[in-house]
Amino acid sequence: MRQSQAGSGTLGGTVYRIKDDKRVQTSARLIYTGLMRCLGSQRLSSLTVTDVLRASGVGRATFYRIFDSLTDVLAYGCEQAFNEAISQSQEASTTYDALVAFTAVWLRESDLLEAVVREGRVGILIEAHAARADELGLLRRRTATRGDEVEHETDEFAVAMLSATMAATLVTWVRRGRRDSPTELVDRMRNGLTAMTHIFR
Repeated sequence: MRQSQAGSGTLGGTVYRIKDDKRVQTSARLIYTGLMRCLGSQRLSSLTVTDVLRASGVGRATFYRIFDSLTDVLAYGCEQAFNEAISQSQEASTTYDALVAFTAVWLRESDLLEAVVREGRVGILIEAHAARADELGLLRRRTATRGDEVEHETDEFAVAMLSATMAATLVTWVRRGRRDSPTELVDRMRNGLTAMTHIFR
């Protein structure tokens, strides 16, 4: 996972506070790494903050300055992965290549994806996509005219559908044993969406 970005997170009801302070950002990464290490052998429901602190080497006061719960740490991990995926996708020259680059980052975070699926926290993944889906450049919001305002409202539905589709695709990839490459996964998503359009014909 790359350098943490400063700011506050509010994904799926979670809250965390990452200040523009390298020490805080380093602590957040250590806590996230400690949580992922613990999830390699335990379920989230059986973990305590103390377990994660022991694995991360971070103090309790520092943990609660940044996070309110262990679920917040998972949400932080999802948002950091999303930030990196956005960064990588922006270098692509086509929408298809952007999706492949975006997906490739998520597949490298397969342990995070598996933890989210196993712990029943898929909502966090959907929220991570929905919060910034328009940054993929796949959807454009228009507000100039009355007609465009209606289109903007439709865009919100499009963002929601795209976010849920991408999250569901990643979840299915995990459940199928992580077999597909980024290109194969994007092709599966495209084919699935194309097949769904026949419903409305």
